Amino acid sequence: MHARRSAPLLAAAVVGGLLLPLGAAEAVCQEQVVLRGIPASRVSSGPEGTQREVLGAGQGQEYSLLIVKRDGRYFWASREDCELAPGVSGIFVMFTALTCHGYIKVLDQRDTPDDSITRFDGSDIQYMEHVHSQFLTITYYGDAARFDP
Repeated sequence: MHARRSAPLLAAAVVGGLLLPLGAAEAVCQEQVVLRGIPASRVSSGPEGTQREVLGAGQGQEYSLLIVKRDGRYFWASREDCELAPGVSGIFVMFTALTCHGYIKVLDQRDTPDDSITRFDGSDIQYMEHVHSQFLTITYYGDAARFDP
């Protein structure tokens, strides 16, 4: 008895209902990192009260933020790959979750002069990640080394 060859199936992928060779599928589904951030603190709030916590390096890595762009659409890769709707609100870039609960607010000061009255203290790229479930909200505050909307 001869073993069936399945190698050609391993080198293909289904994209948009089409079976494409793996190289073509990768070209169609390229992913761009939009924002990668590490939180420095977390605020948890619920009916029982509010607590602020400074996160250590290990905790920061554990709760890191990742937003990616695929085929012109944004996704919250670090939170169940929820789709995000981008927008601008004043000096902030906002990403609002479409398929889960929360949003991300990004402050990009790379083009803001150091002596500007609109410049916030801290790093050039700061973010606030807000997630909520029922009556519990968690907000992470951090810095990003990369932001490429």
